[in-house]
Amino acid sequence: MEPELLEVTEDHAFIVYGPIACVIWRGAITRDAVERTEALGMRALQESPRGAGLLFFAEGSAPSQELRELTADINERLAARGAVGVAGVFLARGFLAAVQRGIATGLAMLSAHSYPFRVFSNTRQACDWLGGELRHRGVTINGAEVSARLRDLRDQFVTHGSLPNMLPAT
Repeated sequence: MEPELLEVTEDHAFIVYGPIACVIWRGAITRDAVERTEALGMRALQESPRGAGLLFFAEGSAPSQELRELTADINERLAARGAVGVAGVFLARGFLAAVQRGIATGLAMLSAHSYPFRVFSNTRQACDWLGGELRHRGVTINGAEVSARLRDLRDQFVTHGSLPNMLPAT
């Protein structure tokens, strides 16, 4: 199984890796890009009809309230189709990063949604959690392999603004 790059711009990359739909937000989070995350999730569900996990890396600006609501609506529709949960990964270290994770967790707790949502400070924990949620649907992933590959892709994208060894799927 190899990761599939669906879309890459200077601000985001959309990757499907088996039953995991991954978004790397590097810059501005736009309405147009958020709307296309639904197709990303549906692609992961095509790969794994029994269930898919949604994972995002937050590297850039925070989305507006309007975009958070749109994201929640998209996640609800994906959950109705088989998405098992959303894992947000905030890799930054220090006080500011802890505040960001706290805000994301608090906003998730305040919003009414039917899907599990968790915030993590590292990719392995996020993939292990999604793997546990997927196992309830009979879907297995190698958390170590998936997290290492997605973390490497994230590092490349954040550093270079591109994924030079991957071409978008057609």
